[in-house]
Amino acid sequence: MSTVADSETSKLLRLLADLGADAKQTRKFLTLFDGKPSPPIIAPEASGVVFSEGMAKKNKRGEGPYIDWRPRHLAGKGATARVTIYQDVCFPDGIGKHNVQYPLGKVTWEEARRMAKELKEKQAPGSPPVALIAVEQFITGYYYPNHVATLRKGGQKTAHEILPHLIQAYGKRPLRSLTVIDVQRMLNLKAQRYSRETVKKIRAQISGVYRWAMGVGTLGITVNPASLARVPARCAQTEKERITPQVVEAQKLRATLTNPKYSPLFEMATMSGTTTLGFSELAELRWYDQNLTGEKVQMNGVTLEPFTVSVARSYYRGEVGDCKNKGRQRVENLGEQVVEALLALKARSPFNQPGDLVFTRTGKHLDYHQCLRKLQAACREAGIRQLGWHSLRRYCATVMVGRITEEQRRRMMGHSSSLMTEHYTAEDVKARAAAVQTITDELFADPKDDDEKKAG
Repeated sequence: MSTVADSETSKLLRLLADLGADAKQTRKFLTLFDGKPSPPIIAPEASGVVFSEGMAKKNKRGEGPYIDWRPRHLAGKGATARVTIYQDVCFPDGIGKHNVQYPLGKVTWEEARRMAKELKEKQAPGSPPVALIAVEQFITGYYYPNHVATLRKGGQKTAHEILPHLIQAYGKRPLRSLTVIDVQRMLNLKAQRYSRETVKKIRAQISGVYRWAMGVGTLGITVNPASLARVPARCAQTEKERITPQVVEAQKLRATLTNPKYSPLFEMATMSGTTTLGFSELAELRWYDQNLTGEKVQMNGVTLEPFTVSVARSYYRGEVGDCKNKGRQRVENLGEQVVEALLALKARSPFNQPGDLVFTRTGKHLDYHQCLRKLQAACREAGIRQLGWHSLRRYCATVMVGRITEEQRRRMMGHSSSLMTEHYTAEDVKARAAAVQTITDELFADPKDDDEKKAG
């Protein structure tokens, strides 16, 4: 009896081998029937095969097209169909293979076959490949590692903070499908929640992505959709007030900062308020960048006049680099009191070698936020408005009006445009008070007096 069972099993094994079954499928079959003879196998009738996206991707010969239905049990009877064509597509680093999907909507089987045939005929040999890279795929796979990684840390941080807004909104969309309407709608929605400055940054980052994509040249993008989009006039939050301290306020702050607990903020604030140096420039200032003597000296390859400071570098968000622009690389004069304060700081500081930082406590760069908190604590103690480091630059730009030429003032601020210098200047409304009163007196004068003067 066992011999008969073994012969039947061997026949089944040969039959499974002829049908192309692998070892795993054979073991499963024998376990199911426990080695007993199986019922006769009837070959299924030939029928149409519905290929899924995964099956199309495995087909290296590019045959097809393949029709996919959702839901499958209603194929050709009211289900939504799509055609999947395996073809060449463009990526920033070359041409690759990809499943391109074309939705057909609700169509019959005959209509789907006809439409699929038309789509396949359009993919003629030698036709240019289609660029279908998605927004998220382009930004994370190409824009971040190839462009953003080359920026300074400040630029990298801004890009990684702002571009997720675009990824969240249109990450799955093809990069080339976005239009100015899409970008404008996104900016309109962001304006309901964020400030105008943040919305401007979002627009600028989107524009940067598309400028770089246009430069790649293989993605078929010829228009920057962010170039015509506009930041809405009304945004959720208003900009922070730009405070320019009055002379009395600056004097009170200077007197408060003389307390040793605020060191070295006293020297930093007095230098910023008289030379327009910002915090990033003060933080990277070294002793060889200054000439605190009454004679010309050669310091670090630069000839410095007596009592001057050379601004050559900056420290921004944990990174030492060049200044923001070439105009910020400048030489400024130091007042006598500022020179005395710096000499006193050098005498008591353990970090007084030429290459050491001027403003430091441990030999390393000062933290911006920690210094800002101490500066605002000094403002509260002095009983004045809360000032920041930009407020001191604005103070210097304002008090210099009329004392030097506008060109000298622009150079002193390190600006490439006089418009930016005006942006930092607080207008003195009181200076116009006398002129306004004069024309007011003329307006309210008795008209009979003028007639009598003419008659006389």
